[in-house]
Amino acid sequence: MRIRPGTEGDAGYFRYVISTDAFYDYLEPLFTGVSVPHVSEWQVRKFKMPFPPLDEQRCMARHLDAETAKIDTLIAESERFIELARERRSALITAAVTGQIDVGEAA
Repeated sequence: MRIRPGTEGDAGYFRYVISTDAFYDYLEPLFTGVSVPHVSEWQVRKFKMPFPPLDEQRCMARHLDAETAKIDTLIAESERFIELARERRSALITAAVTGQIDVGEAA
């Protein structure tokens, strides 16, 4: 199903609304089908969502875009640090196994 806002809705705001737990929690019991969940247009339309004025929707979407971009940046930095830590761990193990460092002194 393709879901998109009408003329009174901002696509960015709408994207955030339909990605909420509230939207999923509303739809999840309605899903039919075994391997691919199905839901009707009528069921989606019945979801009660907050509908502030269009300029406020745009403002909220811009704010959420900026905040999620910050979070995405932090996640990417964390992943880089984790990878660097793994490389250092591997290098330390290799150095210990090959005798480049004396692990007896460290104990």
